[in-house]
Amino acid sequence: MFSLKEILEISGCECITSNADLIKKYRGVAPIESAASEDISFISASTYEKFLSTTKAGVVITSSKESVGSSSYVHLYHQNPNLAYAVLSQKFHPRRQFSEFRHPSAVIAEGVTLGKGVHIMANVVIEEGSKIGDQTVVFPNTFVGRNVTVGERAEIRANVTIESDSMIGNDAVIHASCVIGSDGFGYAIGKNQVEKIPQFGYVVIEDHVELGSSVTVDRGAMGETRIGKHTKLDSKVHIGHNVKIGSYCLFSGFVGIAGSTTIGDRVILGGHVGVSDHISICSDVMVGGKSGVSGTIKKPGIYMGFPAVPIMEWKRSVVYTKKLPKLFRKEK
Repeated sequence: MFSLKEILEISGCECITSNADLIKKYRGVAPIESAASEDISFISASTYEKFLSTTKAGVVITSSKESVGSSSYVHLYHQNPNLAYAVLSQKFHPRRQFSEFRHPSAVIAEGVTLGKGVHIMANVVIEEGSKIGDQTVVFPNTFVGRNVTVGERAEIRANVTIESDSMIGNDAVIHASCVIGSDGFGYAIGKNQVEKIPQFGYVVIEDHVELGSSVTVDRGAMGETRIGKHTKLDSKVHIGHNVKIGSYCLFSGFVGIAGSTTIGDRVILGGHVGVSDHISICSDVMVGGKSGVSGTIKKPGIYMGFPAVPIMEWKRSVVYTKKLPKLFRKEK
Protein backbone atom coordinates (compact mmCIF):
# COMPACT_ATOMS: atom_id res chain seq x y z
CA MET A 1 0.00 0.00 0.00
CA PHE A 2 1.11 3.58 -0.69
CA SER A 3 0.15 6.82 1.01
CA LEU A 4 -1.32 9.71 -0.96
CA LYS A 5 1.95 11.58 -0.50
CA GLU A 6 3.87 8.66 -2.03
CA ILE A 7 1.34 8.40 -4.86
CA LEU A 8 1.85 12.07 -5.73
CA GLU A 9 5.63 11.60 -5.75
CA ILE A 10 5.47 8.45 -7.88
CA SER A 11 2.97 9.70 -10.45
CA GLY A 12 3.90 13.37 -10.70
CA CYS A 13 0.25 14.32 -10.21
CA GLU A 14 -1.06 17.53 -8.66
CA CYS A 15 -3.61 17.21 -5.86
CA ILE A 16 -6.69 19.34 -6.60
CA THR A 17 -8.67 18.34 -3.51
CA SER A 18 -7.96 20.75 -0.68
CA ASN A 19 -7.03 19.37 2.74
CA ALA A 20 -6.60 15.83 1.36
CA ASP A 21 -5.20 13.31 3.84
CA LEU A 22 -1.62 12.76 2.64
CA ILE A 23 -1.05 9.96 5.14
CA LYS A 24 -3.99 7.80 4.06
CA LYS A 25 -2.89 4.67 2.20
CA TYR A 26 -4.37 3.04 -0.89
CA ARG A 27 -4.17 -0.63 -1.83
CA GLY A 28 -4.07 -0.57 -5.63
CA VAL A 29 -5.49 0.51 -8.97
CA ALA A 30 -8.89 -0.37 -10.46
CA PRO A 31 -11.36 0.63 -13.24
CA ILE A 32 -13.40 3.74 -12.50
CA GLU A 33 -16.71 1.85 -12.59
CA SER A 34 -15.71 -0.88 -10.11
CA ALA A 35 -13.07 0.78 -7.91
CA ALA A 36 -13.49 0.79 -4.12
CA SER A 37 -12.61 3.46 -1.57
CA GLU A 38 -9.06 2.15 -1.19
CA ASP A 39 -8.40 2.12 -4.96
CA ILE A 40 -6.94 4.60 -7.42
CA SER A 41 -8.57 5.08 -10.81
CA PHE A 42 -8.30 7.45 -13.76
CA ILE A 43 -10.23 9.05 -16.60
CA SER A 44 -8.46 9.01 -19.97
CA ALA A 45 -11.47 9.49 -22.27
CA SER A 46 -14.70 11.47 -22.06
CA THR A 47 -16.76 8.27 -22.37
CA TYR A 48 -15.79 7.38 -18.81
CA GLU A 49 -16.73 10.73 -17.26
CA LYS A 50 -20.26 9.42 -16.65
CA PHE A 51 -18.84 7.25 -13.86
CA LEU A 52 -17.47 10.22 -11.91
CA SER A 53 -20.78 10.84 -10.20
CA THR A 54 -21.14 7.24 -9.02
CA THR A 55 -17.59 5.96 -8.57
CA LYS A 56 -16.50 4.71 -5.17
CA ALA A 57 -12.80 5.16 -5.96
CA GLY A 58 -10.73 6.79 -3.26
CA VAL A 59 -8.52 8.63 -5.76
CA VAL A 60 -9.28 9.65 -9.36
CA ILE A 61 -6.73 11.03 -11.81
CA THR A 62 -8.08 13.29 -14.58
CA SER A 63 -6.70 15.70 -17.17
CA SER A 64 -8.90 18.51 -15.86
CA LYS A 65 -8.36 20.67 -12.79
CA GLU A 66 -12.12 21.21 -12.49
CA SER A 67 -13.81 18.82 -10.08
CA VAL A 68 -16.62 16.79 -11.61
CA GLY A 69 -19.13 14.46 -9.99
CA SER A 70 -18.90 13.21 -6.42
CA SER A 71 -16.65 15.00 -3.95
CA SER A 72 -15.99 11.76 -2.06
CA TYR A 73 -12.81 10.95 -3.99
CA VAL A 74 -9.47 12.72 -3.94
CA HIS A 75 -9.03 14.49 -7.26
CA LEU A 76 -5.54 14.37 -8.83
CA TYR A 77 -4.54 16.21 -11.99
CA HIS A 78 -2.12 14.97 -14.65
CA GLN A 79 -1.93 16.08 -18.28
CA ASN A 80 -1.64 12.42 -19.26
CA PRO A 81 -3.74 10.37 -16.78
CA ASN A 82 -3.08 7.12 -18.62
CA LEU A 83 0.68 7.59 -18.18
CA ALA A 84 0.32 8.42 -14.48
CA TYR A 85 -1.89 5.37 -14.02
CA ALA A 86 0.66 3.14 -15.78
CA VAL A 87 3.50 4.35 -13.53
CA LEU A 88 1.40 3.69 -10.43
CA SER A 89 0.34 0.26 -11.70
CA GLN A 90 3.99 -0.75 -11.98
CA LYS A 91 4.50 0.13 -8.33
CA PHE A 92 1.45 -1.77 -7.13
CA HIS A 93 2.18 -4.74 -9.38
CA PRO A 94 5.98 -5.06 -9.71
CA ARG A 95 7.51 -7.72 -11.90
CA ARG A 96 7.93 -11.11 -10.28
CA GLN A 97 11.40 -11.60 -8.84
CA PHE A 98 13.37 -14.79 -9.49
CA SER A 99 16.37 -16.26 -7.71
CA GLU A 100 19.26 -17.97 -9.46
CA PHE A 101 18.12 -21.43 -10.54
CA ARG A 102 18.68 -24.11 -13.15
CA HIS A 103 16.05 -26.82 -13.54
CA PRO A 104 17.54 -30.31 -13.81
CA SER A 105 15.64 -30.97 -17.05
CA ALA A 106 17.25 -28.00 -18.80
CA VAL A 107 19.78 -28.89 -21.53
CA ILE A 108 22.57 -26.36 -21.62
CA ALA A 109 25.50 -26.95 -23.96
CA GLU A 110 29.11 -26.62 -22.94
CA GLY A 111 30.49 -23.14 -23.39
CA VAL A 112 27.20 -21.38 -22.68
CA THR A 113 27.70 -18.32 -20.46
CA LEU A 114 25.10 -17.72 -17.77
CA GLY A 115 25.21 -14.44 -15.85
CA LYS A 116 24.54 -13.91 -12.17
CA GLY A 117 21.02 -14.65 -10.95
CA VAL A 118 19.87 -16.32 -14.19
CA HIS A 119 16.74 -18.45 -13.72
CA ILE A 120 16.33 -21.37 -16.15
CA MET A 121 13.04 -23.31 -15.98
CA ALA A 122 12.08 -26.83 -17.10
CA ASN A 123 12.91 -28.25 -20.53
CA VAL A 124 14.84 -25.22 -21.73
CA VAL A 125 17.47 -25.91 -24.41
CA ILE A 126 20.39 -23.52 -24.89
CA GLU A 127 22.91 -24.35 -27.61
CA GLU A 128 26.66 -23.73 -27.70
CA GLY A 129 28.15 -20.27 -27.78
CA SER A 130 25.13 -18.46 -26.34
CA LYS A 131 25.24 -15.90 -23.52
CA ILE A 132 22.45 -15.12 -21.05
CA GLY A 133 22.78 -11.87 -19.08
CA ASP A 134 22.40 -11.27 -15.34
CA GLN A 135 18.96 -11.71 -13.74
CA THR A 136 17.41 -12.95 -16.98
CA VAL A 137 14.57 -15.51 -16.73
CA VAL A 138 13.96 -18.23 -19.32
CA PHE A 139 10.57 -19.91 -18.99
CA PRO A 140 9.76 -23.59 -19.75
CA ASN A 141 10.14 -25.24 -23.16
CA THR A 142 12.11 -22.39 -24.69
CA PHE A 143 14.79 -23.02 -27.31
CA VAL A 144 17.85 -20.76 -27.63
CA GLY A 145 20.01 -21.52 -30.65
CA ARG A 146 23.74 -21.19 -31.23
CA ASN A 147 25.59 -17.94 -30.56
CA VAL A 148 22.53 -16.11 -29.24
CA THR A 149 23.07 -13.16 -26.90
CA VAL A 150 20.38 -12.24 -24.37
CA GLY A 151 20.91 -9.14 -22.23
CA GLU A 152 20.32 -8.49 -18.55
CA ARG A 153 16.95 -8.65 -16.77
CA ALA A 154 15.20 -10.03 -19.85
CA GLU A 155 12.12 -12.28 -19.64
CA ILE A 156 11.90 -15.04 -22.22
CA ARG A 157 8.49 -16.61 -21.70
CA ALA A 158 7.33 -20.18 -22.38
CA ASN A 159 7.69 -21.93 -25.74
CA VAL A 160 9.76 -19.17 -27.32
CA THR A 161 12.19 -20.02 -30.13
CA ILE A 162 15.27 -17.84 -30.58
CA GLU A 163 17.24 -18.99 -33.60
CA SER A 164 21.02 -18.79 -33.94
CA ASP A 165 22.96 -15.50 -33.93
CA SER A 166 20.03 -13.44 -32.62
CA MET A 167 20.68 -10.63 -30.15
CA ILE A 168 18.17 -9.67 -27.44
CA GLY A 169 18.76 -6.49 -25.42
CA ASN A 170 18.49 -5.61 -21.74
CA ASP A 171 15.05 -5.60 -20.07
CA ALA A 172 13.38 -7.14 -23.12
CA VAL A 173 10.18 -9.14 -22.64
CA ILE A 174 9.48 -11.88 -25.17
CA HIS A 175 6.05 -13.39 -24.60
CA ALA A 176 4.97 -16.97 -25.16
CA SER A 177 5.39 -18.71 -28.52
CA CYS A 178 7.40 -15.96 -30.23
CA VAL A 179 9.81 -17.00 -32.97
CA ILE A 180 12.88 -14.81 -33.45
CA GLY A 181 15.26 -15.41 -36.31
CA SER A 182 13.10 -17.67 -38.46
CA ASP A 183 14.01 -17.77 -42.15
CA GLY A 184 12.77 -14.89 -44.26
CA PHE A 185 10.51 -15.61 -47.23
CA GLY A 186 13.28 -15.65 -49.82
CA TYR A 187 13.06 -17.71 -53.01
CA ALA A 188 14.39 -17.45 -56.56
CA ILE A 189 11.80 -18.35 -59.18
CA GLY A 190 12.41 -19.75 -62.63
CA LYS A 191 10.26 -21.67 -65.08
CA ASN A 192 9.00 -24.70 -63.15
CA GLN A 193 11.64 -23.99 -60.53
CA VAL A 194 11.59 -22.47 -57.03
CA GLU A 195 14.92 -22.31 -55.23
CA LYS A 196 15.35 -21.28 -51.60
CA ILE A 197 17.77 -18.43 -50.95
CA PRO A 198 19.73 -19.33 -47.79
CA GLN A 199 18.85 -16.96 -44.96
CA PHE A 200 22.02 -16.40 -42.93
CA GLY A 201 21.32 -12.89 -41.62
CA TYR A 202 20.49 -12.16 -37.99
CA VAL A 203 17.96 -10.39 -35.74
CA VAL A 204 18.64 -7.60 -33.24
CA ILE A 205 16.08 -6.79 -30.54
CA GLU A 206 17.21 -3.67 -28.66
CA ASP A 207 16.74 -2.73 -24.98
CA HIS A 208 13.27 -2.49 -23.39
CA VAL A 209 11.49 -4.05 -26.37
CA GLU A 210 8.35 -6.10 -25.62
CA LEU A 211 7.00 -8.65 -28.08
CA GLY A 212 3.48 -9.99 -27.55
CA SER A 213 2.68 -13.67 -27.86
CA SER A 214 3.24 -15.41 -31.21
CA VAL A 215 5.20 -12.55 -32.76
CA THR A 216 7.49 -13.65 -35.59
CA VAL A 217 10.66 -11.75 -36.52
CA ASP A 218 12.43 -13.09 -39.61
CA ARG A 219 16.11 -13.07 -40.49
CA GLY A 220 17.21 -12.12 -44.00
CA ALA A 221 19.52 -13.65 -46.58
CA MET A 222 22.20 -11.36 -45.19
CA GLY A 223 22.46 -8.36 -42.88
CA GLU A 224 20.17 -7.58 -39.97
CA THR A 225 16.52 -7.31 -39.01
CA ARG A 226 16.31 -4.76 -36.17
CA ILE A 227 13.69 -3.59 -33.67
CA GLY A 228 14.62 -0.37 -31.85
CA LYS A 229 14.59 0.34 -28.14
CA HIS A 230 11.31 0.70 -26.22
CA THR A 231 9.26 -0.53 -29.18
CA LYS A 232 6.23 -2.66 -28.26
CA LEU A 233 4.55 -5.18 -30.55
CA ASP A 234 1.15 -6.70 -29.89
CA SER A 235 0.42 -10.40 -30.34
CA LYS A 236 0.64 -12.06 -33.78
CA VAL A 237 2.67 -9.34 -35.45
CA HIS A 238 4.93 -10.44 -38.30
CA ILE A 239 8.19 -8.60 -39.03
CA GLY A 240 9.70 -9.61 -42.36
CA HIS A 241 13.35 -10.10 -43.23
CA ASN A 242 15.73 -7.10 -43.07
CA VAL A 243 13.04 -4.78 -41.70
CA LYS A 244 14.38 -1.97 -39.55
CA ILE A 245 12.03 -0.50 -36.93
CA GLY A 246 12.93 2.58 -34.90
CA SER A 247 12.43 3.37 -31.21
CA TYR A 248 9.22 3.91 -29.22
CA CYS A 249 6.97 2.36 -31.88
CA LEU A 250 3.66 0.64 -31.10
CA PHE A 251 2.16 -1.98 -33.43
CA SER A 252 -1.26 -3.52 -32.74
CA GLY A 253 -2.22 -7.13 -33.40
CA PHE A 254 -1.93 -8.74 -36.83
CA VAL A 255 0.30 -6.03 -38.27
CA GLY A 256 2.49 -7.36 -41.07
CA ILE A 257 5.66 -5.65 -42.31
CA ALA A 258 7.09 -7.00 -45.57
CA GLY A 259 10.80 -7.40 -46.13
CA SER A 260 13.45 -4.66 -46.32
CA THR A 261 11.14 -1.88 -45.15
CA THR A 262 12.41 0.87 -42.83
CA ILE A 263 10.20 2.42 -40.16
CA GLY A 264 11.18 5.50 -38.13
CA ASP A 265 10.69 6.37 -34.47
CA ARG A 266 7.37 6.77 -32.64
CA VAL A 267 5.34 5.10 -35.39
CA ILE A 268 1.95 3.68 -34.38
CA LEU A 269 0.25 1.06 -36.56
CA GLY A 270 -3.34 0.00 -35.84
CA GLY A 271 -4.60 -3.57 -35.98
CA HIS A 272 -4.32 -5.47 -39.28
CA VAL A 273 -2.19 -2.80 -40.96
CA GLY A 274 -0.13 -4.17 -43.82
CA VAL A 275 3.09 -2.52 -44.98
CA SER A 276 4.61 -3.30 -48.37
CA ASP A 277 8.23 -4.30 -48.96
CA HIS A 278 11.21 -2.04 -49.78
CA ILE A 279 9.52 1.19 -48.66
CA SER A 280 10.01 3.54 -45.72
CA ILE A 281 7.78 5.25 -43.16
CA CYS A 282 9.19 8.36 -41.51
CA SER A 283 9.05 9.06 -37.79
CA ASP A 284 5.89 10.28 -36.02
CA VAL A 285 3.37 8.56 -38.27
CA MET A 286 0.11 6.93 -37.17
CA VAL A 287 -1.70 4.51 -39.50
CA GLY A 288 -5.30 3.52 -38.78
CA GLY A 289 -6.44 -0.07 -38.47
CA LYS A 290 -6.86 -2.27 -41.59
CA SER A 291 -4.98 0.23 -43.74
CA GLY A 292 -2.44 -0.78 -46.37
CA VAL A 293 0.78 1.16 -46.76
CA SER A 294 1.91 0.47 -50.32
CA GLY A 295 4.29 3.40 -50.81
CA THR A 296 6.83 5.44 -48.87
CA ILE A 297 5.46 7.93 -46.31
CA LYS A 298 7.69 10.99 -46.04
CA LYS A 299 5.63 13.33 -43.85
CA PRO A 300 4.57 12.83 -40.21
CA GLY A 301 0.83 12.62 -39.63
CA ILE A 302 -2.18 10.33 -39.49
CA TYR A 303 -2.89 8.04 -42.45
CA MET A 304 -5.79 5.78 -43.31
CA GLY A 305 -7.17 3.62 -46.10
CA PHE A 306 -5.93 1.34 -48.84
CA PRO A 307 -3.63 2.60 -50.10
CA ALA A 308 -3.02 4.68 -46.96
CA VAL A 309 -3.36 8.44 -47.51
CA PRO A 310 -3.50 11.45 -45.13
CA ILE A 311 -6.53 11.12 -42.88
CA MET A 312 -8.43 14.15 -44.25
CA GLU A 313 -7.98 12.93 -47.81
CA TRP A 314 -9.33 9.54 -46.75
CA LYS A 315 -12.35 11.12 -45.03
CA ARG A 316 -13.19 13.13 -48.14
CA SER A 317 -12.97 10.00 -50.30
CA VAL A 318 -15.40 8.22 -47.98
CA VAL A 319 -17.89 11.08 -48.31
CA TYR A 320 -17.55 11.11 -52.12
CA THR A 321 -17.98 7.33 -52.29
CA LYS A 322 -21.24 7.51 -50.35
CA LYS A 323 -22.54 10.08 -52.85
CA LEU A 324 -21.77 7.97 -55.91
CA PRO A 325 -25.11 6.04 -56.01
CA LYS A 326 -27.06 9.32 -56.03
CA LEU A 327 -24.84 10.75 -58.78
CA PHE A 328 -25.36 7.64 -60.95
CA ARG A 329 -29.13 7.91 -60.49
CA LYS A 330 -29.00 11.53 -61.66
CA GLU A 331 -27.09 10.50 -64.79
CA LYS A 332 -29.87 8.08 -65.71
